[in-house]
Amino acid sequence: MLNRIMRTAKSGAAAVLLLAATSPASAMDVSPFSKEVVNAEAQVALTAVGKVRGMELWGEVPVRVVTRQQLEAAIRAEQASLFPKFAGSDGHTELDIKMAARWLLAKYFVTEKAIFVVPENFAEHARATGDTWLTKRDSLRVFLVHEAAHAADDRMWNFSEQVKAVKDAESLAAMLAVTEGHAQLVARRVCKENGWTLAFERMTSSIGSSPAGLNIVRQQFMPLRPPEAGSSYHDGEAFMARVLAVGGVQSVARAFREPPRNLQVISRPDWFLDPETEPQRVFNFDAGLDYVASGFQLQDWTQLRLSATSSRLRSEFANRPKEDVERLLRGIIRNRASILKPKINPESKMMGTRLFDHSSEHDAKHAVSFKEANSRQMNGLLSQAGMAQILSAEYEPIERKDCHGFACQKRIRISGQEIPLVHVVLALGRAEVEIMGYGGVVTRPVAIDVAEEVLNKSQPSTGPNNLNR
Repeated sequence: MLNRIMRTAKSGAAAVLLLAATSPASAMDVSPFSKEVVNAEAQVALTAVGKVRGMELWGEVPVRVVTRQQLEAAIRAEQASLFPKFAGSDGHTELDIKMAARWLLAKYFVTEKAIFVVPENFAEHARATGDTWLTKRDSLRVFLVHEAAHAADDRMWNFSEQVKAVKDAESLAAMLAVTEGHAQLVARRVCKENGWTLAFERMTSSIGSSPAGLNIVRQQFMPLRPPEAGSSYHDGEAFMARVLAVGGVQSVARAFREPPRNLQVISRPDWFLDPETEPQRVFNFDAGLDYVASGFQLQDWTQLRLSATSSRLRSEFANRPKEDVERLLRGIIRNRASILKPKINPESKMMGTRLFDHSSEHDAKHAVSFKEANSRQMNGLLSQAGMAQILSAEYEPIERKDCHGFACQKRIRISGQEIPLVHVVLALGRAEVEIMGYGGVVTRPVAIDVAEEVLNKSQPSTGPNNLNR
C-alpha cells in the first residue's frame, strides 16, 4: 500500500509554492531609518538593557546597518556554523531563508556577536501589514531592546556551546523558545522601566503577523508547515515567565543549561519545573510515523519530526469559537508530527502526519468533529480572503472497525495554479491521526488506509480497548 504513495508522489503535478501567495507585490526601496538614527536608538536600547542586566553592552556589541542581501549571507553563514547537522532536515527550505531575509527587521548573530538591522525591511513589513508604526523610531528602539537582550544572554550562557548539545530539530526549536522567550521577558521589563511598554506590546503583536488573507492560507496548510517564527516568542515568554515565577533565577539558569527536549514541555512549563508531573507516554507515535516514512525514498525526501505547542494550535483554529478551541486543547495530552517534502522543488509536494493522545475516547471523537467543522469553514474563508479559490471539496465519513473519522479532497486555486489537497482525520480509542497531503503526494483512498495503519502501529501492546477512556 505504501508503494502507492510513492507512485502517486512521482506522478502528481507540481503545485504552486505556498509562499508565492504570501510575497508582497513589490518592495519598498525607501528606508525609514538612516545609519545615524539606528546608532542613536542602539545606544539608548543597549544602555537600557545593560543597566538591567548589570553589564556594559553599548560600545561592546556592534550594531550594523545591512541590506537584505547581507542579512541573507549572514543567515547562511550562521546556519553553516551552528546548525550544519540540521541542514535540510529542519523543515525550512531555500525559500524560507530568502523570506527570512526579506522579513527579519533586526537580528543578533551569535557568530558575529553583533546586531544586524535592515531598515528597508521595516518599510516593507509596514506596507505589507498596513502597520505604519513600524516606520517610527520607537519601533526600531524596542526591536533593538529585544536583540540587546539576546546579546546579554549570549555573554552569560554562550549560545554557541548550548547549540552543540542539541540533538534534533525539535530540541533546537525548544531551545530557541527558551532564548527568544527570555529575551522577551527581559525586553518587557526594560520597556516597562523606561516607559516604552506600549511600543513593546506593538512590537510583540507584530511578530509573526501577516496580511489577513495570508493567515487564512497558512491555517489551511498548517499541518504541512514547520513552526512559525512567532511561536518561539509567544510560547517562549510564557514558558520563561512561569519558570521564573515558580523556580526563580536558578530554574531560569537550568532552562539555559538544560533546555526542554520538545515543544510540548514549552507549553507545559510545570513538566519542566517538576518532571515527575509529566504523564507517562502511552502511545509509540514514532512507530506510526516510521510507517509513513517507509513509503518514501528518504534519500530524495526530507523529514521533520516535531510536536506542536498550544499556541500554534490556537492560531491554526483561530476562526473557531474560542471555547471550542480551549476544549480541544484541554483534551490533548501529547502530540507528535512529521512533515515530508522532496529535496528537489520542496514546495511542490508535502505529506504531513500528526498524532494526538487525548484524555479520553470521547475527547478524540470530539477532535474529529471539531476538525471537520474547521475544514468546512476554511472553504468559505479562503474564498472570502481573495487569495485562494476552492474549486471543489468532497467529504466522506469513515467508519472502520473501532475507527471513526472523515476524509476530504479539495482542489484549491492559488496564484492561478491548482493544488489538489487530501485531508484525513481518524480516531481509535484515545488516539487520533491527521494526514494532509498536497501536490498529488497521496490519494484519498490511500490516505485513509495509511491513517488506519498508523493508528495500529502507534498502539501500546495493551491495545486501544484496554486504555482509560
